[in-house]
Amino acid sequence: MELVVYVGDNLKKLRVLNALTQAELAQKAGLTLAAVARIERNEAEPRMTTLRKLAEALSVEPHELVRGEDNG
Repeated sequence: MELVVYVGDNLKKLRVLNALTQAELAQKAGLTLAAVARIERNEAEPRMTTLRKLAEALSVEPHELVRGEDNG
């Protein structure tokens, strides 16, 4: 069974804590604005390489993007 992880809520929370717009985060991570927006809305499941780019742009470890409130 494949595990689907929704990182949108954590991504948005960390982006806001870093005082970044979606466009700024996209630029820092080397992604498109549309990709960041879709991930934040949980409309897209990011690949691990994308998670790493986002984590680096936010100065966090990748697991901080996938960790939920209940399992952290």
